[in-house]
Amino acid sequence: MIKEPIMNNIKTKLILITIVLLTIIGCDKKTNNTSLKVDTYPINVGTEWIYNRQVIINKYESETSQEIIDRDTINFTRKVWIEKDTILDDTMNVKVFKFQEDDNEWSRKEYKYIDNEGLKTYAYNINGNANCFAEKSSEQLKKSIVNFYQQNNLKTSHLVKDEIITEDKPTLDIKFPLSNNSSWIYRHPSETRTLQIDKEVIGTESLNLIGQNFSCLKVRWIYLYNSAFNGIEITDWISDKGLIKSLIKNARITLITQNGEPIDGNFQMIETLILKELKIISE
Repeated sequence: MIKEPIMNNIKTKLILITIVLLTIIGCDKKTNNTSLKVDTYPINVGTEWIYNRQVIINKYESETSQEIIDRDTINFTRKVWIEKDTILDDTMNVKVFKFQEDDNEWSRKEYKYIDNEGLKTYAYNINGNANCFAEKSSEQLKKSIVNFYQQNNLKTSHLVKDEIITEDKPTLDIKFPLSNNSSWIYRHPSETRTLQIDKEVIGTESLNLIGQNFSCLKVRWIYLYNSAFNGIEITDWISDKGLIKSLIKNARITLITQNGEPIDGNFQMIETLILKELKIISE
């Protein structure tokens, strides 16, 4: 149970609804395959992943209450595909990964490549406003959180830029070979950002989805040096066919004004992304 000390911490957690991943279905089997390794990732143009994405927002009457007084379940379809090859900064050969969702006027491109360390992101681009809520969201929850933004003079959609933004240092999305002993720094701190994100493999799991069995390594995200991300748990299930599933679980938060006064209720958000269609293009 978390009560955020400052407005910016809450804003960061709410925005995470827009950028990241969802739903637990299918028949999953926990395994302890210590020999499992992933040393490649689909990278050919035309490769496509389609996911069911689900956001669940539970509202509690107060920080101490265990009773859910409102629940909003929002479903999306997220499509990720490798759109084309391109060159950035005259010399950098990259693949353009495009992300898009239905019922959300938002898209994202990530410019990726593979080197001897693993799969990396060199730059990214965001287009449109990634609203926190779809049209199907309940009016009660919308009103509560929109009220929070209005009282703090904040916009209710994520601020975005249309230009290509180059990472200070390319992020190491997946370290190769990925195995049970893998751990690495995904995002390094910079002069303007103290946040560091590490990743580590915490086990293996076999997922039976879309008529296939995917042997996955479970990768946990670790946030360091920034209290805004306290209470956020992210786990990815990675196979040699790509990202198969992702789970984001946020600790409960209370919306507060800049003066520290509670606005309306206590919230918890859980997001799941799970594969429902796959098309791998071979060379």
